[in-house]
Amino acid sequence: MRINADTLNELLMSSSPAQSLESAWADIARDVPELAALDMNQGGKKLHKDNVAHTIAVTAKTPPRLRVRLTALFHDVGKPPTRKIEAGLVTFHNHEAVGGHLTRKIMERLGYDTTLTNEVAKLVRLSGSTKGSEVWTDTAVRRLMTNCGDLLEDLLDFVIVDVTSRYQRNHDAVTAEVTGLRAHIEAVRALDAERAKRPVIDGAAIMDHFNLAPGPEVGRLRKLVFDAQEAAHARGENFSEEDAWAVLEGAV
Repeated sequence: MRINADTLNELLMSSSPAQSLESAWADIARDVPELAALDMNQGGKKLHKDNVAHTIAVTAKTPPRLRVRLTALFHDVGKPPTRKIEAGLVTFHNHEAVGGHLTRKIMERLGYDTTLTNEVAKLVRLSGSTKGSEVWTDTAVRRLMTNCGDLLEDLLDFVIVDVTSRYQRNHDAVTAEVTGLRAHIEAVRALDAERAKRPVIDGAAIMDHFNLAPGPEVGRLRKLVFDAQEAAHARGENFSEEDAWAVLEGAV
């Protein structure tokens, strides 16, 4: 069997993806050498965990969505070219970024469309972005949301299954981390939505700045600010106090 976008999709979306990938691995290894290279224990010398088995196991555990399963299949392709042995330890520095680049080349070669290729390559590049953050600040959560965009749920669905430890406590720890992160994301979304409902400057500031008495004119100016603020947020742009005063300077 020749491996291309259609045949690989069929394997990934079968009812038993692990069995399908294992039975076709010789063909996959022939046509996608970047995946064959995951066998880093060739020649009988054990240098690292079995990345082929890990990749197949993680892919099989993902939700049955093609974008997530492709991400799981390719998420470690950057490890072979970045592998180094330092002080007796195997390291793979920057393998996610390298893996994203390789994923793009692989998917283009196999005949995937540009949109899906870009999405999966981005997910592979971001696959390690939730690791190593013991405490998530609101700013860090917003950065993750911005970087991922519409791919955020796919990333979290992948991260939660990217563990093949024999110890259940390791699986439970990852599940707890992702569950907590999801809750934090929802809290930040709610906070930002509430903030977006309030003008960045209030009526008191407007009255003080323009020496106005309470009345309809203040209400008109507050509405101008709020409308401009909502328009900016709808475009995905920030709206600061400086932006608000710029709007008002031309309205008084």
